[in-house]
Amino acid sequence: MSISGRTFNNLLLIIITESLVFFSNFIIIYILTHLYNPSEFASYSFSFTFISFFLIISNLGLGSTLIRYLSSQKDQEKENLQKLITEGFKLILMFSTITSFILFLISKFINNIYNLPDLGIILSYASIYLLFTNLIAYFESTYKGLWLFKYYALSKIIFNLVKLTVILLNCIFNLAISTIMALYALISFIHFLTFLIIQIRFKYIDNFFSFDLKFISKILKFSLFVFIPELLLFTIINFNQFILAYYLSPSDFAVYSITIIIIMSVSLPIIFFSNLVFPYVSYFVPKEEENGKNVENLFNLTFYYGLLIMIPTTMFFFFFSEIFVVVVFGMDYINAALFLKLFIFYLNFKMIDILGGHILWADNKPKLVSKLYALSAFFSIILSLSLIPYLLTYGAILAIIIPHIMYIIITINIVQRTYKIHIWLEIKISVVKIIGSSIISAIITQVLLINLNGYINSIKNLIIISLFYFIFVIVILLITKAIRFSQIKDIVKIIRSSLN
Repeated sequence: MSISGRTFNNLLLIIITESLVFFSNFIIIYILTHLYNPSEFASYSFSFTFISFFLIISNLGLGSTLIRYLSSQKDQEKENLQKLITEGFKLILMFSTITSFILFLISKFINNIYNLPDLGIILSYASIYLLFTNLIAYFESTYKGLWLFKYYALSKIIFNLVKLTVILLNCIFNLAISTIMALYALISFIHFLTFLIIQIRFKYIDNFFSFDLKFISKILKFSLFVFIPELLLFTIINFNQFILAYYLSPSDFAVYSITIIIIMSVSLPIIFFSNLVFPYVSYFVPKEEENGKNVENLFNLTFYYGLLIMIPTTMFFFFFSEIFVVVVFGMDYINAALFLKLFIFYLNFKMIDILGGHILWADNKPKLVSKLYALSAFFSIILSLSLIPYLLTYGAILAIIIPHIMYIIITINIVQRTYKIHIWLEIKISVVKIIGSSIISAIITQVLLINLNGYINSIKNLIIISLFYFIFVIVILLITKAIRFSQIKDIVKIIRSSLN
């Protein structure tokens, strides 16, 4: 099969996987917001902010490093790949154990800072969940690096479906939030053991008790430069939560958490593209002189198809955010719709970010990315400290958007100049048509809502309105030839060949 065929196969698998993960997580949030009051949900949500922070610390950039090295060396002897995976696993196990123990020790101290119910107990169990989740993520990185996306998909789907099962059972047993986190920890332990046995059996992990210090230093040299941007990116996006949780009541923080959850949910297409772009760019860049314009082609196609998905989606949430929030989460979270209107357009820039920092990482330029992230993180911290005490949630959102958009503009400019990439004229014209089609479709759908007296009181009716909107978008895109029937036929043809 050709590179393009395999690329689409893997993209299709990633889309299916991340979609299932998304829907399972969304159902979990939907159930929790209806079973627990906003204060209790705030504790659950805030605990995952700490988990995310410590995951970055304990991973130390090894996941992305592994993807890059395995992707660039996947055609070499298995012994070389085995050594890389084994040495990386030793490091990830050591770092994960240390950071998980630190989170466990400081959980009571954190509980005294924030006025969130049972936060200390939840974080104690979260420290165990952190340990095994990070190890699982490392194994999943090996699958992506080796282009074994079906094993990556299997791991992600099983883990998240079991978590969803726990929440569904909670509808019957009415468990405390801390108990749910304890069950998450148990699930992660069982999942880790299963995949560790698989890795050992297929001899991807060997010579566990020996250390090749020279080889480890080589891994760390790159991973540290990956880790720093990841930590700085977390600072840009999540540092504000540590400040905001101090100023807001638990209920108000829960509203902000719902806003972030919606933003992360709408970011699903970005996850699709980023999971695929990074390993393929790692493969293409060293061979660019030999193979021609692979990076430019990937850049333009990602730019076009990414915005083809994101622009209509963000427009929908801008115009219909109140309806969506009330129907899905209830009136307790209505203010999330106001924050969403400010936040949602940022996602179009985030999609474009795949073509900036991701390509620079893949091309072994982590120092440059680190410097740019450091600058953005510095501004984010300053804005958080300056704006949150006065603007509260709006200040927290601005502290994310402003620095990150600055970073995206700079990295895209660097990538275009470095690889002499030009955005094709037809792509630019199509993006303008996509924006116009989305606005017109939203207006038409709003008119339909007025005729319905503006009331939608069920998920069923919300789905109907959503279908109306996106059907209008597709029809207008076809009329304006921003997307053509031939493209749709080609995509359907590739999907059919992928499934056969």
